[in-house]
Amino acid sequence: MPSIILINPHWYMSEENLDDLWLPVPNGLALIAAAFRVRGYAVSIIDALAEGYDVRTWIERNGRRICRIGLSDDALSERLRQTGTGVVGIGNMFTASFSGTSECAEIARRVFPAAKVVLGGVHPSCAPEEAISLAAVDYVICGAGEVAFPELVRHLEGSGGTGMPPGVYWKESGGFRKSGNPVPIADPDALPLAAYDLLDMQFYRTAAQKDLVSRGESGIFTMPIVTSHGCPYKCIFCAAHRLNGRHWRGRSPVRVVDEMELLQKDYGVTSFTIEDSNFSYDVDRAVAICNEIVRRDLRLRWNTPNGLRADRITPQLVAAMRKAGCYEITLAAEHGDQQFLKRVVRKELNLEDIFRAGKIARKEGLAVTCFLMMGFPGETERELAKSVRFGHRLALAGIFPLFFIGAPFPGTAMQAMFIRSGGLPEHSLEPDDYLSSFRVPMMEMPGGLDLPKWRHRAMSQAYLVFLLFHPITASRLPALRKLLMSLASPRTCWPALKKLYNQFWLTSQKGVVPPLAKTGEGGA
Repeated sequence: MPSIILINPHWYMSEENLDDLWLPVPNGLALIAAAFRVRGYAVSIIDALAEGYDVRTWIERNGRRICRIGLSDDALSERLRQTGTGVVGIGNMFTASFSGTSECAEIARRVFPAAKVVLGGVHPSCAPEEAISLAAVDYVICGAGEVAFPELVRHLEGSGGTGMPPGVYWKESGGFRKSGNPVPIADPDALPLAAYDLLDMQFYRTAAQKDLVSRGESGIFTMPIVTSHGCPYKCIFCAAHRLNGRHWRGRSPVRVVDEMELLQKDYGVTSFTIEDSNFSYDVDRAVAICNEIVRRDLRLRWNTPNGLRADRITPQLVAAMRKAGCYEITLAAEHGDQQFLKRVVRKELNLEDIFRAGKIARKEGLAVTCFLMMGFPGETERELAKSVRFGHRLALAGIFPLFFIGAPFPGTAMQAMFIRSGGLPEHSLEPDDYLSSFRVPMMEMPGGLDLPKWRHRAMSQAYLVFLLFHPITASRLPALRKLLMSLASPRTCWPALKKLYNQFWLTSQKGVVPPLAKTGEGGA
């Protein structure tokens, strides 16, 4: 049997994006490692980003200063030689890390000329032809790799008569072939728990204490956990179905809480982010998870930063979540114009359900935030103004609106729409551009809409409204509390002010946004 080595790649970031660097725990690789290990393979994980976090190398690329963060070529090569392998798997979760992924593949090829190099993750699943075109890559796995990757290795070994698993791209005759569409994992409970022992968990704890995390509470070691797979909805900005399909499958409550308890007992984790696309799709199952946490008296704290559908929120569910340690929920409205939401965003949701769900959650003492996006295809000034006013209604109701500029990610209908309309260059984007996309648009908008200026104004007014009308609630919002704590500390005050300047002022200095009161319809 060949040994397996899995790599979380280093990142390239432009100078203006360095403040957005975080260290995600590669629990997806830990899941794949566990799947290999139960089949008898020797497996190890190299987190090139985390292990070389303090290593910064500056280069010039296309007239921009770019910083490489992570293990150097020599250091990664040495780690690979120490391990020895027959198969190298590289997890490319984020589009922004594709440059690092391609370099890791090249390094693995130089160290092990005869090894098979395999890419997987969200970005290869959304752009498989781009991924398989890399010279150092032999195979690309689309969809979840926990089953397909071990089956691919067994096929390469010629063991058990196993054929090429579905969802695999490979090079052949100067081009490439594919083995059909990926098959989603039918029963998530059949998978082993992630091999967390192969990760340096103490490192991520230290990183969290230094606030090098994106979604957890300030200074607290927080672990991501996924309790379900698949999304049946068809929002144009989302590519989640590319990895896990459209059929929703939930892990059993006992299995979910088993993982939480393991992380608590073995690694001292007491804080979680539930990263599901649809945690509350099955309300009864979500309530059962909460009841199981309470039954075991785990005393955890957790939130749902990926967003919940407001139409799946019930008083019973929210009460159970609060008792189980949930302190914050994020709702996903996406846009504040009801007709635009249905016609363009393709999200079937009654926006008044946001207020209903927010009221239920606030009554239980939970902090509530809500996603709103700017920059959809064909969005006009009138529609954008209506969405902004909806966000301010949310702020008045004690629901904090989070305005983002939409990113046309590969594999989404949104990207295809912008390319067809000529609003997005098809091949001139750098992976790093996606890091700043939530505040600096990657696409051209009809009528020259200045989205950074709109976002600056909308967020500034939302902060002001929330702090004036809901100061106590504001103190419970992790994002606002983290900001206030940063401003209060001499060590972090200047970086926090610099980040605010970059996000809300520097990116808003192009063009002029007309006053919101003069932009068309009133009321959402």
